[in-house]
Amino acid sequence: MRRKWLIAGNDGVGKTSLASLIEGVDLKAKKSLDLQFRDKTIEVSEGYIENPYLNSALIMVGQNQALVNIFMIDLEKDCHFPPNFAKSFTRPTITVINKIDLYDKKQVKN
Repeated sequence: MRRKWLIAGNDGVGKTSLASLIEGVDLKAKKSLDLQFRDKTIEVSEGYIENPYLNSALIMVGQNQALVNIFMIDLEKDCHFPPNFAKSFTRPTITVINKIDLYDKKQVKN
């Protein structure tokens, strides 16, 4: 089994844009309640983050099928990741703050 990049985040944070870059094709963004399995990426819908009862499913996929877990956040949107959620994974985990260039230093610090 070939491991994939797991990309999770709220709707509109740039998951599909990042997946397009990794996949090397222009993917069309679509709202879905499912996990989107592709050749190199797994895109996780917002529902898996917002609903605590689905966190264990996300952890299972991240442990068993991910090469790297990428958690994307946007400073304009509320972040629904539980505190210390990244520590639940044994695979490398990266947090990406998207659109950070649109904010001043005070907003970023907060």
